[in-house]
Amino acid sequence: KTLWDLLGKGNKKMAVLNVPMTYPPQNVNGVMISGFLSSAKDRDCTYPPELLDEIENKFGPYYLLGKTVDVATLHNEKYIGALIDDCEKMSAYKFDVAHHLMEKDDYDVVVFHEWGSDRIQHWLWHILDPSHSKYEKRLEEKYRQKIIDYYRAVDERIGKLLELAGPGYSVCIMSDHGFGPVERSIDLNVWLLQEGYISIKKSLSSQVRYLLWKGGLTYECLSNLFGKLIKWGFKPKAVELREMLSLFRMGRWNPLLSLNDVDWSKTKAYAKTSALGQIIINLKGREPQGIVAPGKEYNLLQEEIVEKLKNLYDPQDCRQIKGLVHTREEVYEGPFSTSAPDIFYLPQSDRFQAGNVI
Repeated sequence: KTLWDLLGKGNKKMAVLNVPMTYPPQNVNGVMISGFLSSAKDRDCTYPPELLDEIENKFGPYYLLGKTVDVATLHNEKYIGALIDDCEKMSAYKFDVAHHLMEKDDYDVVVFHEWGSDRIQHWLWHILDPSHSKYEKRLEEKYRQKIIDYYRAVDERIGKLLELAGPGYSVCIMSDHGFGPVERSIDLNVWLLQEGYISIKKSLSSQVRYLLWKGGLTYECLSNLFGKLIKWGFKPKAVELREMLSLFRMGRWNPLLSLNDVDWSKTKAYAKTSALGQIIINLKGREPQGIVAPGKEYNLLQEEIVEKLKNLYDPQDCRQIKGLVHTREEVYEGPFSTSAPDIFYLPQSDRFQAGNVI
């Protein structure tokens, strides 16, 4: 059940603002503005639809997506200041919209998402952390105060939200995850493929992509090329890059090896792309093309993968990574727990993250 489904049972009037997973916007008792997963081309990010014109007439073109390419900050210093300015301008715009809506009408529930803190901490951690391999004191001296000013401005804008809400509101502030220095990634789908849990289709196109992948045509290769182009002066636009990257989503044509090339009739486990550290067993009766039988077969496979993850080592120096590994049963309970990933892996050493690309 979605948040607004549950709240809607009590006929609560709500404003759901900038939440990523709400696109396309739903018919709610109140207003909804979808977040950064909305279409960059279609003007369909609000409910009711006419709300977008109302907002733009008062505040100008809606600040739906960032205007900078975040990853460019790692390759060209000029993008660092641009990203901070972009986050500040987007924050000011979206909080102004929220303040306007709350002044205009009364709501039982207000859900507001601030994106800038996520972007800054993902891409500019090396500015603030002296222990990071990309840290430069010169960059910290130049940009640290700008980052602090952004956070202070966000605090002030949250304060105004609370004033508009009044003393009768209960307030909950949360994050979808924590932060820390990340310098290397473990691609769980690559590991699962190497361990034999993922099988690639025998079709010509999939086998060609598989051979090219083994020969080095990978997402990491493209990322490194992208970084070099930026250093050489290539100036990407955020929206254009977003549309280009949509090619790499599962279900669409993909020039590189991806989950589209998986033979599900022979695949026992996989990791969803961008779902960090989460492994899903291809379970019969739950997954669309599940092959692993519930009960004993499932339990044995889960235990086998868990033990392998606990003993995973870094191929560069053969040291054990010592990640935290949890099963679904250890983390979740309740009627919807069967929909959760079956295994969670959180690396604990050498600043790894468990990411997934193919």
